[in-house]
Amino acid sequence: MPRTGGRQRRENITKQAALLFRTKGYNQTGIRDILKAANISRGAFYFHFKSKKALGAVVVEYYRLELPRIFDEAFATGGWARGVRRFIELFLGTPEEPRMFAMPLTYLGLEFADTDTQLLDAVACVLSVTEERLAEELARHGYPARACRRRAATITACLEGHALRLTIYKDPRCITQAAKDIIALGRTPKKVARHRNASTTLPAAARDRVDIFVKNHLDLIDSRSTISNGNGRVAGATAKRREILAEAAVLFWSRGFQAATVEEILSRCGVPKGSFQYYFKSKRALATRVFEGYKRQFEAAFSTVFAAGSWCEAVEAFCYLLERLGISAEAKRLPLATMALELSCCNRVLARKVSSILKDSEKSFAQALQRYYPRRKTGGQRAALAVALWHGHLARLVIHRDGAILQQLAEDMVEAGG
Repeated sequence: MPRTGGRQRRENITKQAALLFRTKGYNQTGIRDILKAANISRGAFYFHFKSKKALGAVVVEYYRLELPRIFDEAFATGGWARGVRRFIELFLGTPEEPRMFAMPLTYLGLEFADTDTQLLDAVACVLSVTEERLAEELARHGYPARACRRRAATITACLEGHALRLTIYKDPRCITQAAKDIIALGRTPKKVARHRNASTTLPAAARDRVDIFVKNHLDLIDSRSTISNGNGRVAGATAKRREILAEAAVLFWSRGFQAATVEEILSRCGVPKGSFQYYFKSKRALATRVFEGYKRQFEAAFSTVFAAGSWCEAVEAFCYLLERLGISAEAKRLPLATMALELSCCNRVLARKVSSILKDSEKSFAQALQRYYPRRKTGGQRAALAVALWHGHLARLVIHRDGAILQQLAEDMVEAGG
């Protein structure tokens, strides 16, 4: 076999790492995985890259250069619809041969959100390149020029959200719907009333319902209120067990399952490491209980939001709830869906539990849309689009650190439902 040149070897390492980061995620990919995929020695790796972080920066730059090539190939001939279908095929595969573990690019950014701002900024640059190229294609195919940049951001959120759904649900129909939704978003601009701050435009009754929900339900993930019941403070092991659950819930939500270590959870609760199994058999057992709590909270949240009198009001209530949860450009909170992506590579049992929560969320959206628009028969499809936009835009918010994205989420969800 001919000896591979230094530049070729470096390019091969970069391509193999890019594939691994896309299929497993950055944190789940070890140096050993890269060595095996690239068929190189550890010494050869460190000859080309000082560290995994250095390789990560090169991989993100590889994505930045590769995406324009994919756009050029996809939209070289034909109209908007044909270009979108080809782009989806290159990005996610086909319904017959889907890339079930094609993790969204935004997932890389969410992995970096709490650990490395330089890599986070690099991913933000890649997303900006994607949105700019989409805006160019929209303009070239007749979309109103002044609205192209904003619509491109919507399409990016839609694409990333559906890619996430494909990876979590393992359902190739997500590819078909992604193409259908993006084609429609590029062809049919709709005039939607501009969303204003939900805390000022939301009816008082709906705002009060959200405030009560936050106080009565989300306090369950606060360590101070977790150990108290309605009749007084719970003492002993039960109190400490609840406190551990509360701290784990906060850390899993904000940092992800893998990054939140048992040692960190216990140190926050003042529990010695050796005592952990007195409360829980394993980290997986702890996570199972935490996810049960998430499930109850999501059910209560959607019951509160969809008590609104209209879809527009429900969307405003939903966005107000996100604000109350602390979802902002500064709060680097990971959407629950990103935890499902993370677990899909390291713990299938827990991944299925999180996936079931997300599926129930889509069902709640579909039922609400059917109630608000009883004459329409596409509630499930519109619910899937709304959920894709929800997760896609929240990921964009964390990566771009732009609070205005929450406003765009509201406008896009109103359009998706209406």
